[in-house]
This record gives sequence, C-alpha cells and structure tokens, in this order.
Amino acid sequence: MTSLAQSSSYGFGLVAAVICKSYGCRTVTLCAAIICGSGLVISSFATSILILYFTYGILWGFGTCLVYFTSIIAISMSCQKRLALANGIAASGSAVGMLAQGPVIQLLFQIIGWAHTMRVLALIQLAFITLGGLAFGPSSAECEKRDKGLRQTFFDWKVFKNRRLRVWMIAISFFVFTLLIPYTHMVSVTFAA
Repeated sequence: MTSLAQSSSYGFGLVAAVICKSYGCRTVTLCAAIICGSGLVISSFATSILILYFTYGILWGFGTCLVYFTSIIAISMSCQKRLALANGIAASGSAVGMLAQGPVIQLLFQIIGWAHTMRVLALIQLAFITLGGLAFGPSSAECEKRDKGLRQTFFDWKVFKNRRLRVWMIAISFFVFTLLIPYTHMVSVTFAA
C-alpha cells in the first residue's frame, strides 16, 4: 500500500503537469489539498486493505503528486534567477519534514490510534497545503497570457524526442525503485531480527 502511494506520487506526474498547465499552480494545489485530506480521512474509516489501496495508495498518492509537481513548477516560474538555490531550499524543507514525521506519527499512533492519526494528518496536510497553495503565483490567467500560443495541444509529445530525457526517465525509474525499498520493507525486516 505504501509503495502504491509512493508510486502514485510520481506516477501521475504527466497528468499533474498537464492539469497544472491548464489551471495554474494555485488552483491545482488547493484541489490537491482537498484530495490529500479526503484520501487520509476516508482511509481512516477503511475496513479492508483493498479500500486502503484505493484511498491511500491511489487517492492520497495522486493528491501528493499534484502538490509535488505544482511546487516544482511554481518554483521554476518564480525563482528563475536562483533556481538551483530555491530547489535546494525546498528539498531541505522536505527533508526536515521527513525526519520529524517518523517519531511524531509513531507517537500519535500510540496515543490516539491509527484512525485518529490519519485524521490528524489529514488536517495538517489540508492546512499546510492550502497555505502553500495560497502563496503560489502567478495565477492561471497570468500563465495564459505568457503561454499564449503554447496551449494548442493537450500534451506536447515532442519532449520524448529528446534522447537525454528518455535516458533520464529510465534511470530515475530504477533509482526510485531502489529508493522505496526502505519505506516498504525495512520495518518488517527490522522487527523480524
């Protein structure tokens, strides 16, 4: 289930990019906040693993994909002069959040149980994703003015003609495959030892 959620976080990237191009970063991020929050709240009421595969694995994963890709697009649009630094700062903030989440979520599990923990996480995500979405600019109307003439097709398939991009896509797919192994399997291996 976790691997499906992580895969969805990246796997819907093409869809997220097209949606963001059409509606703008702010609108997509605000919708993503609702999708993420809904995915976690519905998951908290799940009575079977199959329901969790959909609500957490796909619904929440899709919402996080929208958040992730809109943040990349918004940073690249608003920080062109110091793009590398801006991406580095954003990645560092994500790392701090990941480092803190393990102990906090474990403590919440112990105190209030998994279902209530999912609801608390839904509220936290809803609040912070909404806050981030409200900070995004430019609006979709400004994007339309700047991108005038580029919106003729739903998706520009010409990007796949770039050989370096194709190699990068294959390489990153295998990297992410190995990256997700600890999230998925290390806990059970640790407790078995």
